[in-house]
Amino acid sequence: MTILVCSITSIILFLATTALSQSSAEAVPDVNKSAVTAIRNGDLVHAVQMLEDAVKQNPKNAKSYYNLGTAYYLLKDLARARSVIAEALTLEPNSAAALNQLGLIQIDEGDYAGAIGSLRAAIEARPDSSTSLYNLGCLYIRTDDFRSSIDLLERAETLDPKNPEVSFNLAFAYGRVGKISRAIEEARATLALRPDDGDARKMIVILYLLNKERTEALIEFQNLERSGRSVDPWLSRLVHGKQIVSVDDLAQR
Repeated sequence: MTILVCSITSIILFLATTALSQSSAEAVPDVNKSAVTAIRNGDLVHAVQMLEDAVKQNPKNAKSYYNLGTAYYLLKDLARARSVIAEALTLEPNSAAALNQLGLIQIDEGDYAGAIGSLRAAIEARPDSSTSLYNLGCLYIRTDDFRSSIDLLERAETLDPKNPEVSFNLAFAYGRVGKISRAIEEARATLALRPDDGDARKMIVILYLLNKERTEALIEFQNLERSGRSVDPWLSRLVHGKQIVSVDDLAQR
């Protein structure tokens, strides 16, 4: 899936678009396929040119509108992206992919309430979409609704157990509601999937401190130092007892 990085304090939320549509039963499947290749190769301007021609040739091809909206979104042209995705939804009102993409556009516009509605509609249209479940779970983290986030991210993890972004953000959400042992499990799962994840290791240090397991926290802190990554002074102060730890520290950079 295509991924949008959305940073919230120290955690990275990856709000991901559904996989690009690659074919159509109508007249322009080859154009869609070529355009998707161009998008994946970062040649967004060329993709837009191809897809603009495609929708002129066949204005009833929802897949072309969806791919064109995705290209505009990646170009950060939100106004055109929204307009084109609206065309896709006119043709296919229950398209989970288009509803998911609309949710991402609304997030970038700051319309969180609208994004929640769009992502919920995407999940209703396709309940097994780990992408939309993940995106909405991340959005709830952004709005500090951690319990709602946990429910959605747990469902996403069941569907996509090898995705370290899901386990990382689930660990963060568990930590914020005080479920420290579960948070540690998810952070460990992240490291198992992505061993060089310095942010996950920092999170584990804080979680152990919150759980009053200072020895384990010190071991993880030393592992972090040995990894060659820069260690934040605030984290060193927490580990050495020079600063009181709280769940808010999970959101430190």
